[in-house]
Amino acid sequence: VTRCEGRRVHVDEVFQVQAANSKDYFKDPMFLTVSGQMELEMMANAMSKVYTLSPAFRAETSMSSRHLAEFRMLEAEVAFTERLQDLTELTEGLYKSVVRNVLEKHEKELVAILSDDAKDHLATLNASISKPFVHMSYHEALEILNKSGQAFEFQPGTDSSLKTEHERHLIQHCGSTPVFVTDFPALGKAFYARSNDDERETTASFDLLAGHVCELAGGTLREERYDVLAARLDGLGLRERFQQYLDLRRFGCTPHGGFGLGFERLISLITNVKGLRDVTPFPRHQTGGTGTVEADEEEES
Repeated sequence: VTRCEGRRVHVDEVFQVQAANSKDYFKDPMFLTVSGQMELEMMANAMSKVYTLSPAFRAETSMSSRHLAEFRMLEAEVAFTERLQDLTELTEGLYKSVVRNVLEKHEKELVAILSDDAKDHLATLNASISKPFVHMSYHEALEILNKSGQAFEFQPGTDSSLKTEHERHLIQHCGSTPVFVTDFPALGKAFYARSNDDERETTASFDLLAGHVCELAGGTLREERYDVLAARLDGLGLRERFQQYLDLRRFGCTPHGGFGLGFERLISLITNVKGLRDVTPFPRHQTGGTGTVEADEEEES
C-alpha cells in the first residue's frame, strides 16, 4: 500500500484499502499502489541502480482491452545520471534483450501462439531489434502529426499529451520502428519531472511507442533541485503530502531518473495478442459501474 502517488493519475483512480473489521486500522488513508517509483528513488540514492517488477493498481473507468485494474510494472531507477539519453539507452537495451532472448530460446512456442501470422510477426520483431530506435521531441511529433493531412478525432497537442491515434500514426510514420518521443511539456507531466529550463517549459521526459500497444514505457529525469521541487509542490498545494519525498532532496540527493514499462503490454507486443486480458492468467478489470468502452483511439495510453 502507499500513502501517495507521484504519477499523473487522478485522485478517483486509486483503490482505497480498509480492513473489514476496523475503519481505523491504518491511521491515515491507504491506497493500493499505482507505482513503486518514489520508494525506488529513495533506494537508488543508497544503492545507485534498483528495479522492481511489482503489481500496480489503477481504478480507471475504462472497459477497453488496453486497461487492467491490476497489472505488473517493471520500474527502474538510476542514480548519478543527468542525461535523458542514459534512460532511453537503458530502456532500448532492455527491450532488445528481452525480444532477442525470446526469439533465440522460445521461437517454437512463439510460432505456435502466432499461428498463421508467425512469419510476418517474427520479421517485425527481428526488424525492431536490428536498428536503433527513432528519437523525436514532442514538438517534432506535433509537426509530423499536423502535416500528415490525417483527420484525427483529437487535435494533436490540445492537452500536452498524445492520444493513441497519434501514437499509432507516429509509429507508422517511422516504418514501424519503435519511437522515443521526448521533452513533453510540463503541463502534461507529473510534478517530479525535471524541467529542461527552456522557453517552451518542457521536461526531461520520454514515452516509448512500439507496435500495436503504442505506449510501452515512459520515464523522466527526476527534479532533484530542492528549491525547484518545493516551489512546484507549493504551487500545487501538495507540499505537506509529499514532505518525505521533498526531504530526500534536502538531506542529500544525486541527479537521478527512471522509467516504468508495462509488463503485460510487452507480452502483448511480443506475442501479437491484442487484448491485455488475454496475456494475463487471472485478469482483474472493471466489470461494473460507468466504465467507457470507446475505441482505443479515443484514450490516452
